[in-house]
Amino acid sequence: MSIDTNFPIYHMHNTYFIRSARLAPAPHEHFASHLIFGLQQPFLAEVDGCRMPAEGIAIGSGISHTIYTEGPVLAAFLDALTPLDSCLKKCILRGRSYYQFSPGISQAVSQAWLTASSPSDGKEAILKLEQLTGLNPDFPVTEDSRILEAADYIHRARNLESLTVQEIARAVCLSESRLSHLFKQEAGISLHLYLANMKLERAFYLIPTGKPMTDICMEAGFSSPSHMSDISRKLYGLSMTQVKKLFFGGHAPVELS
Repeated sequence: MSIDTNFPIYHMHNTYFIRSARLAPAPHEHFASHLIFGLQQPFLAEVDGCRMPAEGIAIGSGISHTIYTEGPVLAAFLDALTPLDSCLKKCILRGRSYYQFSPGISQAVSQAWLTASSPSDGKEAILKLEQLTGLNPDFPVTEDSRILEAADYIHRARNLESLTVQEIARAVCLSESRLSHLFKQEAGISLHLYLANMKLERAFYLIPTGKPMTDICMEAGFSSPSHMSDISRKLYGLSMTQVKKLFFGGHAPVELS
């Protein structure tokens, strides 16, 4: 993946919106659901080993996928256990691993993003995408309240490096085994991998600071740079070296409200 550094990475409604100049990671799966739109031309999507041309596609969490294209794309990552993710799964995917948006919707989304180079443009483009695709940021999240509490506890933790499943389970009054089972059932990803993703997300915010990768690794809560890189490959199909070189181009994600 090569990020177009003229376009910041936006974070809004628990979703990262990233404009990429090129996109061809190794096939991978992750806890975040996906929206991908070709901004200037269609792309070739591979989902669960099946290849298909597409202009816009939604891919569920935990589904092996990649895309092949030489043109720019918009890639959105929807956090699990959030309103947009719940809306996507219940109203658009409806039990399917992927869904292709119509050419009309895909082209309208692409047009909104081609010039979204400022925070105000980015916010407008995000709201336009949600309107066109039918994604509702106020959609009710119906997962087990204890799982939502566990996810919130992880998000609020100051020291991810010392956070354990035992501590999270105690905070939501469940046994470790029961919490792990429920989390996998509701979120579609193991609690350990969800926690690892939160650490990786923290590392992403630290990369633009210019700190050595070893320091970033320790601050994010990983035991070693190789462990962090392994998790990045598993979740996003990219090594941390690739992420550092190509992913952010000096930009920290821009938070929009």
